[in-house]
Amino acid sequence: MSSDIISRLHDDVLRRITDCLDMGSVKSLSSTCSSLRATCMPVLFSFISIWPESIPEEGFVPASLWPYVRSLVFFGAFIPVMQPRGYVKLPPKRTPPIQFSPRYALSEALSQMPNLRTITFSGEPLFVGVPWIVLSAVLTTPQLQNIRFVGPMMMWPKQDSTRPSLKRLTLPVAPLSSFVWSPCSPYRDRPPPDYERQFFMVVLPAVSPSLEVAKLQSESVPHRVVMNHDWPRLRTLTLEGRRRTIDPSTGLTLMSILARMPRLNVLKLDLAQRVGLERQIMWPASMTRFPWPHLETLSIAYPHPDDEIYAHLPSSLHRLALRCWPRHYICSLENNRRLMERLTWYSPILTSSEMLRIVHRIRTSASASSIVELDLEFQEDEQRLELYRAIPVVFPSLTFLQIHRYRTEGVNGLPVVDIAQSLASLSCLCALRVHLDLVESPYSIINDPSEIAFSTFLKTSQEAANVFSRILSSSVVWVCILIRRGTQNEWLPYRVVRNDTPHAVLDTSVHKVESYPCKDPDAPYDDNL
Repeated sequence: MSSDIISRLHDDVLRRITDCLDMGSVKSLSSTCSSLRATCMPVLFSFISIWPESIPEEGFVPASLWPYVRSLVFFGAFIPVMQPRGYVKLPPKRTPPIQFSPRYALSEALSQMPNLRTITFSGEPLFVGVPWIVLSAVLTTPQLQNIRFVGPMMMWPKQDSTRPSLKRLTLPVAPLSSFVWSPCSPYRDRPPPDYERQFFMVVLPAVSPSLEVAKLQSESVPHRVVMNHDWPRLRTLTLEGRRRTIDPSTGLTLMSILARMPRLNVLKLDLAQRVGLERQIMWPASMTRFPWPHLETLSIAYPHPDDEIYAHLPSSLHRLALRCWPRHYICSLENNRRLMERLTWYSPILTSSEMLRIVHRIRTSASASSIVELDLEFQEDEQRLELYRAIPVVFPSLTFLQIHRYRTEGVNGLPVVDIAQSLASLSCLCALRVHLDLVESPYSIINDPSEIAFSTFLKTSQEAANVFSRILSSSVVWVCILIRRGTQNEWLPYRVVRNDTPHAVLDTSVHKVESYPCKDPDAPYDDNL
């Protein structure tokens, strides 16, 4: 009887059922009968990861599965497309790399996957990039919408004999919706190669009408190409890496270069500061109106205290981050300072006086009452209390507040009571995350700190969390305090318990607070080097 009922269900109903099941349940359901197997096929084979050892000589995905593939992941290292002497030698017990050959007819296979929307290249540390014969086949797949690189994007020219000259290349690039490039490490100690810039000079103009999400390395993006094209659908843009130098005689700023993006909702400028450069001013002298009227999230590294952009922020803005990139505490260890010197980077962190000037500018903008999430990073000076007191006045609607404060040199006191009293009037605040720069902070890069040092830090953190719990608004549910233990960077989540004496309880079962992970995604860059 039950099988008869299932057989009478419409295919759309069955698909809705399979969409609600986890993959293990879908596999079990597909084993019951041939009709349900057919129903489950689009779910079972919508996501395919290609492992090097699974690639047969006749092709990389059986043709019978092509109609179901929606997302394809190339996981592993491509062998350089050269003579055998140029092959990468992998250490023992490593997964063998993919050796791609034109006979696989990759372009033809991809074009016959009607539902293919996303392709990801993800490699191990020895991943040397994607050969041009693969990259060009992927980029010209007409139904493709999303492409993502985790690791190097392009194979070096000396390793790839299939690459043509990119200077005069025209390529029928698919109308991509997203282009995301996340290197294994955003730290580069040298400028990007010319062929990388040439690649973007070909690709960016082709995708500018359709692109909605982009994450790119700043130095690889040709400013002139971005500035000379319209980006009518771009909603999210992240630029990271070393900040580009812009000739001041041109009158251009990064804001004017990115001005032709009218639908931009999220802008993150995670740009490291090069030695010899001052903090960048975004607002150009010729600007008459804010170019992104729908902007909801803005993150700027090393903001300039005299930048007029902060007086013109729109009422649509809900999340604002004025921070260091990388985080200033990454520079606190000797080995990290040496790394920054090698990269010719430095961290010109704002003082609390300079941050206060920015906050006063924001007060005159339309965004002050609309900002609900705020991230500030600064070095305390004589105006630290004025800054803390200004936060609830200028941003009365905050539900999430993150503060990275750093002690004045030679000052070891912990002003938790002063900070809490200054922020007590934030009646909507749900979560406070604060880096206190404690004297007891157990900074260690190789070995975990001793249990004594860690216990002392936990005791001080607990006391600080208790103070915040007693003084802050009754709306506060979480108080999180940053700890760097070994190479881990983690927000310790203290849940506020309301009773006769409000106090904080460490809840290690929690992995997210207000959608923000407890593992700090900004911190472990130094671990990848």
